[in-house]
Amino acid sequence: MKSSEEFSEDDYDVQFETEVGYITDYFDAVEAYNEDGIVVCDGDKVFTKVRDKANVAMTISKIEERGLAYLDKTTGSNSKMGLQFDRVLEFFSGIKSKSSVVMTYPVEKESMGGNQYLHIDILDEDVQFYCPLLNPSDVSDIPDVDPISCSTQIKVAGSELKKAIKHCMKVESDSNQKAIFRTKGDVLTVSSESKTHGSVDKKFHASGPASEVDLGDHKTTISLGYLNDIKNIIGSADEVTVHIDTDYPIRLDVPIDVEEDAKIIYIIAPRLKEGE
Repeated sequence: MKSSEEFSEDDYDVQFETEVGYITDYFDAVEAYNEDGIVVCDGDKVFTKVRDKANVAMTISKIEERGLAYLDKTTGSNSKMGLQFDRVLEFFSGIKSKSSVVMTYPVEKESMGGNQYLHIDILDEDVQFYCPLLNPSDVSDIPDVDPISCSTQIKVAGSELKKAIKHCMKVESDSNQKAIFRTKGDVLTVSSESKTHGSVDKKFHASGPASEVDLGDHKTTISLGYLNDIKNIIGSADEVTVHIDTDYPIRLDVPIDVEEDAKIIYIIAPRLKEGE
């Protein structure tokens, strides 16, 4: 690892190197459901877990193992920093996704009054930024909830699931703001229908039309608004794992890299049925 500005271990709690594409996907994912939050360095991984303000959805973004070219943690306990996600994303605008970036925090810059910042060093382009940090006590804390995992899982192409969400948006109306995820036999169906706007029905086969896989008979209803917020992140993945159970939160595992050492997990609670 090299850096255009060197720091001694006394100057920071955490320093790590990764790819710009991992970082932008990481923060895009959490920004979809909350404007700010806490980044945690725990052991050999860096992660953020946020919930939306209505407590309907939760996002976990993490980078670990081969997703990190370098990680140095100088404190014994978990190190936390508060960030405004859109602010840090602005610094990565126009930067190539394959560029290497070193992130160091918290650091001080005397010329800016000695406040604490996240230092962002884009190695390939010889440019660096200082992003202001938020006090962790002033932002939403990490939810003390583990992600659900369902026994019924199916892998689908991220681009095709994004298309299915966009198709469902075509029939969104005042009386229809939901998508239905249903499994039967070897098929996952994503559908939506409105008496005034029509209906959409998109099928995903577990392993091709002739598959003998039995996914069981499950159905859950999810808000289109929450799916619309994350469709672009979903569409950027080659493959997304969908966890589904009846009337249960849906879980979407979205890898940022092939080895899944950089990964996003979305969990969205089911929408109440009409009349409830």
